Amino acid sequence: MLGTVNQRGNELGTLVTTLSQLVSGLSQDRGAIAGAITGISGLTNSVSDLLANGRAPLQASIDSLGALSQNLNQNTPLVNQFLHNLPTKLSTIGRLASYGSWVNFYVCSITGKVPVPIDPSSKQPLYYGGVGVAPVESRCQ
Repeated sequence: MLGTVNQRGNELGTLVTTLSQLVSGLSQDRGAIAGAITGISGLTNSVSDLLANGRAPLQASIDSLGALSQNLNQNTPLVNQFLHNLPTKLSTIGRLASYGSWVNFYVCSITGKVPVPIDPSSKQPLYYGGVGVAPVESRCQ
């Protein structure tokens, strides 16, 4: 073993010198290193809090995204028809709004349903009954 160490004496000397310089440099920068470690600790705590607070909403969003993709997949023909007709409809709406930053048309009636806020784990959407306004103008009859 001493023979091998003796054959590599110059390299061992270089290693010891370099290691000494590294330790001296780290010692001189100990204040900056300590500040960086404190900053990293604060960052770690912030990221931990972010993940803890964001996990439940993110999981609910991912679950909802799964339900949406399943709904879109089950209604593929309707989605394809909508996408096929969309350019024509947007062009028509664009012509309606071509005179300014408004759309000039008359709404005869509005119907719809309003979602009820529920616990995301129930996975069953609830809606308030049909809401809307029936046609009252003679031109809409």
